[in-house]
Amino acid sequence: MIDLIRVGGRVVNDDVTPVGLLPPDSPYLTHDPKRDFFFDDPQLISTEVVLPDLRNSPLVGTRVCDVSGPR
Repeated sequence: MIDLIRVGGRVVNDDVTPVGLLPPDSPYLTHDPKRDFFFDDPQLISTEVVLPDLRNSPLVGTRVCDVSGPR
């Protein structure tokens, strides 16, 4: 999917619970496909923005390069 985003483009996912609110036995503490997508690919610089209600947080990523380009 990252290949569909041009360098400088952004991708947003707004359906995320902040890590601090996850229960201790949540499987998302060890493997979260949404966070993995945003934070494990070197083509993206990403952040999680915890909203003022402290119960929701979107993930926002900016594509900074293609696979062969500089980071």
